[in-house]
Amino acid sequence: MTSYDEAMSQLYAPKAPSTPIQGSIEDNGPGMTCDVYSGKTIVDNGSHSYDVWDEQQKAKESGAHYLDTGRTASGTPIRGRGNLTDDSIVTLPDGTEARVKDLVNIGILQVNPDGTYSEAPRHSPSQKPEVSEQEDYEQNDQPEYFSDDTENTLNAIGSMVDQSTIWGALNRIAAGEDIDSYLGRASSQVGKEPGEMAEIVNGLRSQFEGQAYKVVSDMGLDPQQCFEWVRNNKPRELHQAIMDHAVKRTTSGYKQLAGEFLADMDKMNPDAILNADLGNGILEARKVGNEVVLKTATMGEIPWKAAVKMGLVKVGRR
Repeated sequence: MTSYDEAMSQLYAPKAPSTPIQGSIEDNGPGMTCDVYSGKTIVDNGSHSYDVWDEQQKAKESGAHYLDTGRTASGTPIRGRGNLTDDSIVTLPDGTEARVKDLVNIGILQVNPDGTYSEAPRHSPSQKPEVSEQEDYEQNDQPEYFSDDTENTLNAIGSMVDQSTIWGALNRIAAGEDIDSYLGRASSQVGKEPGEMAEIVNGLRSQFEGQAYKVVSDMGLDPQQCFEWVRNNKPRELHQAIMDHAVKRTTSGYKQLAGEFLADMDKMNPDAILNADLGNGILEARKVGNEVVLKTATMGEIPWKAAVKMGLVKVGRR
């Protein structure tokens, strides 16, 4: 049977259409079992004709497993997980692209006895035990408070200023806009001069910003660079993180955004990775083509984005 890559070559070759070649696309979701005709798929015995790549995108959108929508290094779609090889590339649910062999090396995928690939068991003795949603909240998302004086100031403002003024000001702060009009309304409700009210609010803002910057700094990142990237690339997510910080008193949104900044560092500043102290267990960082690869003490070589996803790296200065 002609391979899929050969069929695609036939499709774009300057020659007359060839005789239909019988074959099947492996389980890529509803409607994906079909014949191949010069690189085109014939669905329902010829009633419809689709390009394989188009069908694969539809399968992704309908929730097909990422192992069924892989591609070759050159970008050619692969017909189902049964045709994956070590060098095939798959896209994880969070958007991370990685080679199959790298995902095997770090324990996300496993090789089956028949040579195919599947997801490895998620929980092993070396991994953290599964926790409930409530336990996860209690461990990782507890409210983060300030000093008693600061908390008293926040409570006093919350009790004296109407909710529409508070929410309006918070939304403008999260959007990076001025809050002069809201300061005027708040000062009249609290009974202070606008200048005095502005001084109080600016003091509170500096405390929230300091808490946000510390979260990023503790991850080994430069807060200024991180937040500049976030403002330019994730403005909506930053807005939500700021609102959650003010209302729920959690910095978890900043941590997630800092993780995305860290994962993108191999594209925007690979030299920073090559010259950084990446923490215990990372022996070497080197550039291979257009990607950064880390050599680890226990798991071999791992692509940068996969290592970040696993929480293996922390960037610091040498």
